[in-house]
Amino acid sequence: MAICSIVGFLDLFLTFTCNPYWPEVQWFVSALKLIAQDRPDIAGGMFFLYGYGGTGKTFMWKTLASALRSKGDIVLTVASSGIASLLLPNDRTAHSKFSIHVPTLENSTCNIHQALDKTLNDIMRMSNSDNAPFGGKVVVFGGNLRKILPIIPRGSRSDIMHATKNASYLWDYCTVLKLTKKIKSFLQWLIDVGDGKQGKGHDGCYGIELPSDFLITNFTDSIKAIVSHTYPDIQKKYKDEKFLKSKAILAATNEFIDHINDYILNIIPGEEKEYFNCDSIDITDVAATECYEAVTPEFLHSLKISRIPNHIIRLKTNTHIMLIQNLDQAEGLCNETRLIISRMTNHVIEMTRRQFLFIVSYAMIINKSQGQSLQFVGLYLPQPVFSHGQLYMEFLRVQSKSGLKILIHDKEGKPLNITTNVVLKEVLQNL
Repeated sequence: MAICSIVGFLDLFLTFTCNPYWPEVQWFVSALKLIAQDRPDIAGGMFFLYGYGGTGKTFMWKTLASALRSKGDIVLTVASSGIASLLLPNDRTAHSKFSIHVPTLENSTCNIHQALDKTLNDIMRMSNSDNAPFGGKVVVFGGNLRKILPIIPRGSRSDIMHATKNASYLWDYCTVLKLTKKIKSFLQWLIDVGDGKQGKGHDGCYGIELPSDFLITNFTDSIKAIVSHTYPDIQKKYKDEKFLKSKAILAATNEFIDHINDYILNIIPGEEKEYFNCDSIDITDVAATECYEAVTPEFLHSLKISRIPNHIIRLKTNTHIMLIQNLDQAEGLCNETRLIISRMTNHVIEMTRRQFLFIVSYAMIINKSQGQSLQFVGLYLPQPVFSHGQLYMEFLRVQSKSGLKILIHDKEGKPLNITTNVVLKEVLQNL
């Protein structure tokens, strides 16, 4: 009723197809010797478009949405992240499109698929016994389960498995449609990495020997080597936008990313400015404040936490940066959007949060590279990947075999040609 009060009854219900268990629908399909689910145009259905990188999933979304809209049908396109939503016209994140409110508490979560299923069932007045998901609407999901799985803070392997799409109760209603294409040798190797067929191991961890033509083995300074192979002549080309946006260095942890970004900032020309975040403890909802008085500003400044910028940000004009929050999706300013600093003043961004909403991005962690398509990728792996799909994701960012370079070394700095690949094969079993 809250939705109806905003958009009106007629407009709301014109956007939905009918309940497949209404008598009129049952009479229509029975006359054709069909069941309601055989006519998704009137009775809905749930589909999952599954395909590895390069099979044309984005093209399929655009074609499907355009074809239906050209006939006057209403299509809502949503994505799981701001950067992914830029791939489709008029797309938004699911939280934005459906106005999903999630309280900003430590344990706040929202299973978008199940929340939408229950909401549409309520609107269409369907019960669980009706045996039709999403209120009888046609819903098409898509993705690649070889990629990184949902992040469950401090979650066990079982917790992660139960958070995947194909572990949901909705999967029983789903029809899987697979996209394929003619496979070349490099692409087949990528698929085998994603499926855990490369290398030997057990319990999800596999030691994989990498082809020699990918490896950087002749070096004395590993950071200098990965930078020079990924960004050759960066001291001369640091202002070249085309040069910068086609390249990135990927690593497993923020510690290595910070070292690489600091190294590049040190070698490129220009005057440097330092910007500081303002750190403090919020004690408005705390009854006893004595224990927090021992937490000094110096301690807060030293914290390095994922998805929050460091206390000090070093910048130069023409520095390559990445947003870490959605600012203005209509203008393409989303989380993981890469930008270039054109001018610096005493305050780059003034906001009530009192922190800068970006990080330097010559190098980035693997999870931040989702949605990026690059001509040249340098993988820096002094520490191996540690979760499902990370290695596959790293390889998938590059557009061609010739653009991939990998540097692996042990604790003594000696080059290696073997690294760890993590694949939870049970995720791929019911596709």
